[in-house]
Amino acid sequence: MQRHLEAGYTLLPLVIPILFYQGERTPYPYSMNWLDDFHDPHRARQLYGNAFPLVDITVIPDEQIMHHRSMAALTLVQKHIRQRDMARLLDQLAALLMMEQMSRQQIVGLVNYMIRAGDAQSIEPLLYELAQRVPKHGETLMTMAEELLQRGIQKGKFNALLEIAQKMLQRGFDSQAIMEITGLSKDELQQLEQ
Repeated sequence: MQRHLEAGYTLLPLVIPILFYQGERTPYPYSMNWLDDFHDPHRARQLYGNAFPLVDITVIPDEQIMHHRSMAALTLVQKHIRQRDMARLLDQLAALLMMEQMSRQQIVGLVNYMIRAGDAQSIEPLLYELAQRVPKHGETLMTMAEELLQRGIQKGKFNALLEIAQKMLQRGFDSQAIMEITGLSKDELQQLEQ
């Protein structure tokens, strides 16, 4: 099904499951309906035989999301993750973190989601500001902001080294000399040469 979607189709194909049985008991003694394997087959049929429940956070007002207790911050961030400026959520996130309904692990998960799914450049200042406003979680937030900053610096340095190596290759420098000067690995340099 995944390959079908990756090929550009928008609807799933029907996949026919076929069970080949070669067990000791014969004939095949078990149910052929996978829903019968649940603790409550009737409820499983109701759940998996109908449309799934939907929680469309895009239409839930932010004020209502703020009352979702320990899930409020994650829900709010998920709703607004495509926003260019995550700082717009600063007041709401600070208020939610001050309520102390989120564990350190949840906060780390929230920030990691923001980094992976959002614009990291807009998240770093947000973390510094949150760390100042919410002293209880300040150390965790500052540490993550500093790690994000270091990653950005390292990425910038690495990209600069790649540019230098590319120019050196164009001017005919020896690969060994380029690796010694830039500190790039043989694999990294070979990728540039392709």
